Amino acid sequence: MRLQLWDELGKDDAMNRHCIYSGKRLSKALLFSDEIEIDHVLPFSRSLHDGVGNKILCVRQSNRDKGNRTPFETWGHTQHWQAICERAEALPEHKRKLFRENALEDFLGDGDFLARHLSDTAYFGRAAKQYLTGICPENFVLVSTGRLTGLIRGKFGLSKLLSGDGRKNREDHRHHALDAAVIGLCSRSLIKRMSDAARQAEERGEQRLLASLDLPWPDYRQDLDTRLGEIVVSHKPDHGREAALHNDTNYGWRGEPEKKNGSPLVGRRRPLESIKNAADAQAIASETLRMEIINLLMPLSSAMEIKSALIAYSERTGIRRVICEERLSVIPIHDRRTGKPYRFVKGDGNFCYEIFRKPDNQWDGEVINLFEANQKGFLESRMHAQNGMPLVMRIHKGDVVVMEHEGRESIFRVTNFSLGKLFFTPPNEANVDARNRDSSTDFRYLQLAPSKLKQRRARTAGVNILGYLNDPGFRE
Repeated sequence: MRLQLWDELGKDDAMNRHCIYSGKRLSKALLFSDEIEIDHVLPFSRSLHDGVGNKILCVRQSNRDKGNRTPFETWGHTQHWQAICERAEALPEHKRKLFRENALEDFLGDGDFLARHLSDTAYFGRAAKQYLTGICPENFVLVSTGRLTGLIRGKFGLSKLLSGDGRKNREDHRHHALDAAVIGLCSRSLIKRMSDAARQAEERGEQRLLASLDLPWPDYRQDLDTRLGEIVVSHKPDHGREAALHNDTNYGWRGEPEKKNGSPLVGRRRPLESIKNAADAQAIASETLRMEIINLLMPLSSAMEIKSALIAYSERTGIRRVICEERLSVIPIHDRRTGKPYRFVKGDGNFCYEIFRKPDNQWDGEVINLFEANQKGFLESRMHAQNGMPLVMRIHKGDVVVMEHEGRESIFRVTNFSLGKLFFTPPNEANVDARNRDSSTDFRYLQLAPSKLKQRRARTAGVNILGYLNDPGFRE
């Protein structure tokens, strides 16, 4: 932070950076010495503004002279004030405003010191207060600011309960519960104690302004840590079938699957200009046409060259569309009169994973797409899967599953699934898709085949909005 604040004293000239208060030149050699300190321009004890926007570098003696006053209160009526204002012009605009006569009053707004920190001006804070005052006395509803809750988290080291480095861990949904525990502390009495502790530290010339502020009770951190460990994060289940049943592209049947449960060979017409490169042209069904396009595009590299070459080829031959083949899991659309499939479409999403019991009493599973789930009579059978075998359970994306993991029963949330694979994460983990794809992190999905669920004694469970787990227990 010191380097950032030093840079703000004069971006254009590193040799011309001075203490705003005293005018003493602040060289890089002095930057990390005891002679230089970080000062809250608006006294922390009166503003509780601990952000970088309220901090500048100054020499230690000027910091002692200023104490818990604003710059104007300290020097505004002295012969040094004009020079201080001129040096402050080097600062960013939002910091220059802190040197005005009424800077503290402007920061606190229309209310007093306590009102400033117990009246969040953000829209959601105002809306929540308006809603709650409909059932509670208005003076009982306090909406603390994010700055205040962040200050308390930092002072008591509460963020370390969810992250090792002390920063707020937004990749753990329990940070909302941690914030709630902090907001519960934000009373008028706590703010008064924080202000008094900071004022006393400022008067003594100490840099750690809240060092004397005590926890609400001695075991507060340990108690909060225990409670956080007991939380089961609740996610709203989504078992609805209302969504696009398939995408708009129509496919034609071109060949049978190469192996059991494999995907058939299907084809579709594509504009010739949509071919991206020689590798993409490998999908063209006609061997003669395929080789011509590959030979045409092989020497070319840029997208503009390829598009121009395809347009010229189309004008020369009259071929504007080509049939391209690929192996794809598709849904047959049947003729209503004959019952025969006349076109095929790609499913646009999956509804659930049906886990069923095979004749040998082992479990297996099958993905049910939205198209199948919307067919007449699908949900009428609660005892059997689509294939007629005894149904163990239907697992939807977002469901809570209890199963054995690493020697003990654990709670997981279904993140995703595909043919032969189900992906799980602990319910408190957030931003899981991006983190799973990021090779620089250690976070990875727990991936299981449906056949492995039985040996882990897996079963779906419910978590209500208060976080209570409803576990029906394992049933074979």
